[in-house]
Amino acid sequence: MIINFLFPMDTAGLSDDIKTLFTIFDKPVPIYRFIGPCKEQIFGILNDIFRLTKSGNTGINSLLIHNKFIEF
Repeated sequence: MIINFLFPMDTAGLSDDIKTLFTIFDKPVPIYRFIGPCKEQIFGILNDIFRLTKSGNTGINSLLIHNKFIEF
């Protein structure tokens, strides 16, 4: 699974902080394997995010999706 974020790099006053934050993606890509309840919890959150993206484009959906990523 690949999760891609589109974030404006020219946000006033935050560009250096954003670049620092994204340095974690400069590392080799790890492979995680989850089993049991942990896997179910992770997939449950990701499925919630997917369902929110397909439930229409209301103003609150972006906030709900953001909240689910924080929960993730």
